[in-house]
Amino acid sequence: MWNSDKNLTPEEKDVMREFEYTYFMYNPGFRSMWYDNFEEYFKGTLDEKYWEKREKEREKEIQEKIEYNMRTNPEYANRMHEMAIFEETLFGDPDESYIAKSRWFERQQLQKEMEEYEDPNEKRLESDKLYHMAKKWSQDVLVVASEEYEKTKDLNLFRISTNCLPVSGKIVFASNEPNDDFYSTKEDFLWRTDRIGYILSLASLQRCIESFRKLERNDKIDKFISNALVIQKELIDRIDILNIKYLHLKE
Repeated sequence: MWNSDKNLTPEEKDVMREFEYTYFMYNPGFRSMWYDNFEEYFKGTLDEKYWEKREKEREKEIQEKIEYNMRTNPEYANRMHEMAIFEETLFGDPDESYIAKSRWFERQQLQKEMEEYEDPNEKRLESDKLYHMAKKWSQDVLVVASEEYEKTKDLNLFRISTNCLPVSGKIVFASNEPNDDFYSTKEDFLWRTDRIGYILSLASLQRCIESFRKLERNDKIDKFISNALVIQKELIDRIDILNIKYLHLKE
């Protein structure tokens, strides 16, 4: 993100456009921020100042919407008030806030529990053979593709170096899935963290495979392709398992 226009050739920009479009389509936050306008979003990915300008505009829009709802919607105002009290209880200064002071013991207990908390996602990744294979593959591919692109300027290598790291990175994203009970409807299910993560990982992997197959073949490239196909099969299997769960959900 934030590659200056002057640093990209038109061909490189097309590769980045292909890459960013997939991420835009699967990110409701970005789509909302840019009003479902991919061209504006893409312009923002190439220009940090343009992105920051839109972020500030979006923050102002959200704040204005909150203020409007606070004035016109009593139920919303009560809910925001309750949330403010809860945040004050957890994070307020006990020397200044009566609410926080009265709940000091509970706050200390919560802090202790947070310090002792072990992230289950990290444990899942530690034992996830697919993640470790994808991580090594991604890092090895990046080194080779980046170096060779500087020498040859073959656009296939640029496409590979652009897409290789998200293959493992989006498996990490997928590991943040809360649990199966979190989604009660089919519409919600389509936005499962693991489903989105595996789909994005697979999309980037397939682009790498396509571009590898267009290069002059050698033992190293053949090895990259064969390992990529193993990763591809596992990603497809994981998506298929989620699709089966989706089919069993009630409308």
